[in-house]
Amino acid sequence: MAAGVEKDTLPPRLLREELPSGPAKGKVAELQVMLADYYEACGWTAEGDSTDAKFQELCL
Repeated sequence: MAAGVEKDTLPPRLLREELPSGPAKGKVAELQVMLADYYEACGWTAEGDSTDAKFQELCL
Protein backbone atom coordinates (compact mmCIF):
# COMPACT_ATOMS: atom_id res chain seq x y z
CA MET A 1 0.00 0.00 0.00
CA ALA A 2 1.33 3.44 -0.92
CA ALA A 3 1.81 6.12 1.69
CA GLY A 4 -0.61 8.34 -0.18
CA VAL A 5 -0.55 11.93 -1.25
CA GLU A 6 -0.83 13.28 2.31
CA LYS A 7 2.46 11.61 3.33
CA ASP A 8 4.42 11.91 0.07
CA THR A 9 6.40 15.10 0.38
CA LEU A 10 9.81 16.72 0.12
CA PRO A 11 11.88 18.48 2.74
CA PRO A 12 10.32 21.88 3.53
CA ARG A 13 13.39 23.67 2.22
CA LEU A 14 12.79 22.34 -1.30
CA LEU A 15 9.18 23.51 -1.20
CA ARG A 16 9.82 27.10 -0.12
CA GLU A 17 13.38 28.16 -0.99
CA GLU A 18 14.06 29.22 -4.56
CA LEU A 19 16.97 27.54 -6.30
CA PRO A 20 19.96 29.89 -6.29
CA SER A 21 21.45 28.96 -9.68
CA GLY A 22 21.16 26.81 -12.78
CA PRO A 23 18.37 26.46 -15.34
CA ALA A 24 15.70 26.38 -12.61
CA LYS A 25 17.08 29.43 -10.78
CA GLY A 26 14.37 31.17 -8.78
CA LYS A 27 11.98 28.21 -8.82
CA VAL A 28 10.78 25.89 -6.06
CA ALA A 29 9.70 22.26 -6.41
CA GLU A 30 6.15 21.86 -7.73
CA LEU A 31 5.27 18.93 -5.53
CA GLN A 32 1.69 18.35 -6.70
CA VAL A 33 2.74 18.27 -10.36
CA MET A 34 5.65 15.96 -9.56
CA LEU A 35 3.45 13.58 -7.55
CA ALA A 36 0.79 13.42 -10.25
CA ASP A 37 3.41 12.51 -12.86
CA TYR A 38 5.06 9.98 -10.55
CA TYR A 39 1.80 8.26 -9.62
CA GLU A 40 0.80 8.05 -13.27
CA ALA A 41 4.18 6.57 -14.25
CA CYS A 42 3.79 3.95 -11.49
CA GLY A 43 0.27 3.05 -12.62
CA TRP A 44 -1.25 4.27 -9.36
CA THR A 45 -4.34 6.35 -8.63
CA ALA A 46 -4.18 10.13 -8.24
CA GLU A 47 -4.18 9.54 -4.45
CA GLY A 48 -1.01 7.44 -4.63
CA ASP A 49 -2.63 4.04 -4.17
CA SER A 50 -1.86 0.98 -6.27
CA THR A 51 -4.66 -0.26 -8.49
CA ASP A 52 -5.98 -3.80 -8.88
CA ALA A 53 -4.65 -3.77 -12.44
CA LYS A 54 -1.15 -2.94 -11.16
CA PHE A 55 -1.31 -5.74 -8.58
CA GLN A 56 -2.29 -8.19 -11.33
CA GLU A 57 0.47 -6.91 -13.62
CA LEU A 58 2.99 -7.54 -10.85
CA CYS A 59 1.40 -10.91 -9.98
CA LEU A 60 0.73 -9.82 -6.41
